[in-house]
Amino acid sequence: MLKLPDFGLGWKVAVGAGVAALALLLWQNHRVEKLETKVAQAEADKQRLIAEVAREQAQRAALALDYKSQLAAADLKFTTTQQEKDDAFNKQRAALEDRRRADGVQLARLRDTIAIYATAAGSPEPYSSASAAAVSSSDRLAVLGGLLSEGAGLVVEGRALVEQREGELKRVLDELHATRARCDAGAASTPGK
Repeated sequence: MLKLPDFGLGWKVAVGAGVAALALLLWQNHRVEKLETKVAQAEADKQRLIAEVAREQAQRAALALDYKSQLAAADLKFTTTQQEKDDAFNKQRAALEDRRRADGVQLARLRDTIAIYATAAGSPEPYSSASAAAVSSSDRLAVLGGLLSEGAGLVVEGRALVEQREGELKRVLDELHATRARCDAGAASTPGK
């Protein structure tokens, strides 16, 4: 076997120190690699969390946009429906007002006709021969009876109109209360309140 020269104890210490330094260097290198792996894993986790947060924020923004569009569509539908109801109500009210005016004209005509016949029936002055021939007592009574039945018909129609109007007002009030309740419920369920 080959024999190495004896350099003394210093050489052995130097080699031992070198081996120890090499072992320490390898151990530190291993620790650095482990730390680099942990840092890379932490960076990957961080990027994954950032992506997840961004995805959740995008989902929230989409949900908020969808909610706002649904709210706007419901508001538009409600406004349109209310406008249609208002227009129908105003149109019906105008028709009822026209009918009331026409009934008023007819009632005034009936009153005038009744007043004319009542005055003629109670007048002590004798009729002229032309008016006596035109209007006999039975004719006057027949005309008065017709006018009274026409007046009674107008009263019945007037009562029916009043009842119809009361029903419409009750329906409008019920719709108003229902609309207020929906608005109050919508305000209570609005996010962020």
